[in-house]
Amino acid sequence: MSWTMAFQPLQFGKLAVVQGDQAEYPISVRRLYMALVSAWGMFECPKEKKTLEWLEQQPPPKIYAPPFDAGCVRRHTQWVPVNNQSKSNNPKMGSRKEKKERHPYGHPNGGSYSLARRRNPKQDLAWFIDEDEVFAYTYDGDLGEHKVPLERMLSRIHRVGSSTSMVRAFLVDDPKDPTHVEDAGGSMSVGVSYPGFLQSLENHHRLELERNERVRLDPIFKATTYSEVNTRDTTTHPSKFEPKFQVLQLGSEVYSWALKHAPALTKALRGAVLSTFGSQTIPSFISGHNLDGSVTEDSHLAFFPLADVGHPYARGLVKGLGVALPRYLTIEQRRLVLTALGSVNRLTLGRLGACSLERPTKDSLWSQPQTWTRPSRFWSTVTPFVFERFITKTPNGMLKAVRESCAYAGLPSPSKVVFSSNSPVTGGIYAPSYPRPVKAMSKLCIHLSLEFEEPVLGPVFLGAGRFSGHGVCRPMKGPNQ
Repeated sequence: MSWTMAFQPLQFGKLAVVQGDQAEYPISVRRLYMALVSAWGMFECPKEKKTLEWLEQQPPPKIYAPPFDAGCVRRHTQWVPVNNQSKSNNPKMGSRKEKKERHPYGHPNGGSYSLARRRNPKQDLAWFIDEDEVFAYTYDGDLGEHKVPLERMLSRIHRVGSSTSMVRAFLVDDPKDPTHVEDAGGSMSVGVSYPGFLQSLENHHRLELERNERVRLDPIFKATTYSEVNTRDTTTHPSKFEPKFQVLQLGSEVYSWALKHAPALTKALRGAVLSTFGSQTIPSFISGHNLDGSVTEDSHLAFFPLADVGHPYARGLVKGLGVALPRYLTIEQRRLVLTALGSVNRLTLGRLGACSLERPTKDSLWSQPQTWTRPSRFWSTVTPFVFERFITKTPNGMLKAVRESCAYAGLPSPSKVVFSSNSPVTGGIYAPSYPRPVKAMSKLCIHLSLEFEEPVLGPVFLGAGRFSGHGVCRPMKGPNQ
């Protein structure tokens, strides 16, 4: 038995629900739960609060998200009347009390609104779905006594996300089959509710009232990973890193950065992140070293180049830098990492000069997580693989070393490995031209094409220097695709 709640856009399918400059797709469970909390706050009915507390205890639902074209995210300009203009110099206006009595629905400062008052342009980032479509969230179990309170709250929801994202919400009797399901190996991060979320929202609201200012909600948010039903494979093997990595775009104030500059760029970014801690102890999941200076056995932050590769017109230039986070990080540890990254806005690279860092201004192929992480049985190196030890330069000796490196990275053993000096990825760098790690200067450096028995979910980094931009792999299409 299951039940479903859904919402439908009212303005010709318009949804102003975004993260940065990209559409939030699918729209998170957390958004809808917060809309329910807002609806409950109108009257604060005890039965409705009991329903919210019950709902936050439920496992993440299956989601139906209608088809969506990522290219249709557009910035619209709306002309909004200015609320703080009034006829405050009107001689007929008396004391503040008289102003209130005389203009109970006028301007809060006592003036009256005018239809001819000045209007300011307001930028609104929005995207569209078919106006007959809905977003639906299906939970297992039975609503029981919570059906009526939930229906009442849904009827009072007017928006999800931005105030310009107007919707109507309701319960659905015959929902469509889900398009997204919770999956530990999924590549989509979706915000969810959790036990205690309502209390956290109430505490946050009290804090805003006390400070009389807006306070960021990020610290109380939690997310889980989802995957699309039609691409989900129960045998997908995840790497040790989260599929959604952090992206930093290189500034354009200097010449283009070639792939041979990638080790210098990743080294500068790592140094800048470590310097944000000053005299404080740097956690091992950031530095890669324990308190005694020894190398940690657990995975830690990986810094890698995001290059323009993998298409017919690829130039092999480094467009940005990625920072992959280990899967085992807690919410507090993730917040610490993101705070440190947010403090870095410029890199100094010695003789190479300096460059600024910024968030990507547009959704490009190199910056999309699926470009580097989508599940695939076939993977190839963009930057060369460096062997972690001295090997016998025979096919069997090299194959054994690669399989050991895959095991170190938490990946299954590849069934087939092809070695080459040139990158199998269009725009990749010639292996002997790529700088080796300082501690592996005499080790063999070569490109790999890997084939696994089961799909592997990225990001994938292999070999010596894999935490600093060496052995960066990209998913490829198979011979029959």
